[in-house]
Amino acid sequence: MINLQDYNLNLLLIFDAVMRTGSISGAAVQLDMTTAAVSKAMTKLRQKTPDPLFIRDGRGIRPTNHAIIMHQHIKEGLRSFEQGLGSGIEFNPATSDRNFVIAGEVYLDDLLYPNLLTHCQQHAPSITTRLIPTTDRTDEAYAALSERRADLFIGTAVISHSSIKQEWLKSFEIAVVCARDHPRIQKTLTREQYFSEKHICLGLQKLDERMARLSDTPLPQRDIAYYSHSPLSTLIAASRTELLCTTHRRLALEWCDKLDLQILELPFPLRPAPHYMSWHISKSSDPGLNWLRQQLKQLMGTVG
Repeated sequence: MINLQDYNLNLLLIFDAVMRTGSISGAAVQLDMTTAAVSKAMTKLRQKTPDPLFIRDGRGIRPTNHAIIMHQHIKEGLRSFEQGLGSGIEFNPATSDRNFVIAGEVYLDDLLYPNLLTHCQQHAPSITTRLIPTTDRTDEAYAALSERRADLFIGTAVISHSSIKQEWLKSFEIAVVCARDHPRIQKTLTREQYFSEKHICLGLQKLDERMARLSDTPLPQRDIAYYSHSPLSTLIAASRTELLCTTHRRLALEWCDKLDLQILELPFPLRPAPHYMSWHISKSSDPGLNWLRQQLKQLMGTVG
């Protein structure tokens, strides 16, 4: 019979971090501990278990079947503790100094953040928000939330996992921009022109895959000539070159006059890009996060 008094909660928290990150060093970084302290904690926990928890695998470690099964039960227990302890915490945005972390692609800096920061300055002056740039992939979105590196993830990724809650936020129309004095394109754009020209792409992931999800018919690959991690840089590059930039219409409308761009309709059908707000189920009763989600829904409703 297991005696729970023999187990320190901190040991279980460290074990959970090691299992989620896959390494002693990864857990140390996440928990702001030294690797020696994490290793010592795992040694203590091993002394209380009937079977080994980890085995050497090259220069790293690999969990045993016993550790995997043990973690399945422990992680749910820890999430229940977290949810129960947080359920009664009061939250007052006018006085709270909480720091919220939002994960998502860098274009959120232009699409969402200015409005969010202005709103917080007016209604929650001591609250801070931080954006962690994350590619819009399901596995990275899930990792950011499950490892608690972010309170929210905003993006187009659909996360089908029982531990993740997801809510539609807004769908954005897609448009094409190019220099107003483009030598070959003026006011209209044909499908043939679109795929024969060179393009600018935001980020290094294959955005053609995302476009394919929004299209009912297969699309040819684009000829990507320039990649950037900044949405504004892609628009500036389009204004100074002959490259095409496919972007959110909202951003195009905001910058077209300032950068002397022309906005063109996509020459093929493409559904608006749906954006979702995702969070870990353990935070569903978090009054602060519920407040933030409500503010984001209201703010997105004002974004064109």
